[in-house]
Amino acid sequence: MITIKNLSKTYKTPSGETRALQNIDCTIPDGQWVSITGPSGSGKSTLANVIAGILAPDPGGHCRIVLDEDNLDLDVCMANDTQKSELRTGAIAFIHQDFNLISYLSVLENVVLPDILRKKKPDWDKARSILAQLSIESKENNMPDELSGGQQQRVAIARALYSDARILMADEPTGNLDEISRDEIISIFKELHKNGMTMLVITHDHYLAGMAQIILHLEDGRLV
Repeated sequence: MITIKNLSKTYKTPSGETRALQNIDCTIPDGQWVSITGPSGSGKSTLANVIAGILAPDPGGHCRIVLDEDNLDLDVCMANDTQKSELRTGAIAFIHQDFNLISYLSVLENVVLPDILRKKKPDWDKARSILAQLSIESKENNMPDELSGGQQQRVAIARALYSDARILMADEPTGNLDEISRDEIISIFKELHKNGMTMLVITHDHYLAGMAQIILHLEDGRLV
């Protein structure tokens, strides 16, 4: 479960302060599919980045993540850098809009990146099995720039599955894809959710947003 209370984020700029998030309160139960919607600049990516521990919020806010299966009970807003790093290589998998694959690593190496970052021995068989599950096993030795957008997105999803994350966060996962690739990715997301993964998906895609059980709509940094 993710419990967010009084969460705000202020950016300081040369022209003054910008309130990207303002007093957000919400609860996300385990296993729910949540769509985060709203116009550009409404705070969607900022909210996701705070939950994932990528951005630090303003003082006074709380974002508590409790996962009984992982023996995890962490207030991300109070966590240190090591705890937040472990969160992103363990309980949370973040799929960025630009896929965030490492250009000089092969597909297979990108999938096992969580273990590389944790300085653990990669489980190559597990990685290959996941690539096969996503029908891109033939691309394991390719470099990211040799793949289509849909294939790169599958590699990003494979990396999330490899990490055994319980929470999947995706920032505009279909935004850079053609219609066929988009539908394939949505089918994969449906299967992940069916298997119990908690999904937080930022999207402008009305069809994808409609897959969710909960919709968090942001405008000017506020939930509406």
